[in-house]
Amino acid sequence: MLRVVGRTAEEIFAETLSTVLDNYSTAEEILCAQEEPDNLAALAFVIPNITRLAGGRPVCSVKRSASASPATGYAKAHKIGQKALLSIAFAAAIP
Repeated sequence: MLRVVGRTAEEIFAETLSTVLDNYSTAEEILCAQEEPDNLAALAFVIPNITRLAGGRPVCSVKRSASASPATGYAKAHKIGQKALLSIAFAAAIP
């Protein structure tokens, strides 16, 4: 476990996240977006922490489907997937 000046990385993360969420206290829900596939990124760690600090607000996520590789291997397919991911994330964020 990483310790920084007597605090764990998890404690520092929670403190920073709490500060960020306080800046958006009027938000009705929280949306997390990640470019990496579901099984290759931090959302499995981040979502439970955000949910704990969200004050009862729903927490949703937008991400690529689980995959053995972080990339498709084809630039055109990546662009299409990236555009879809961003479209979904921003459409969900606009009421």
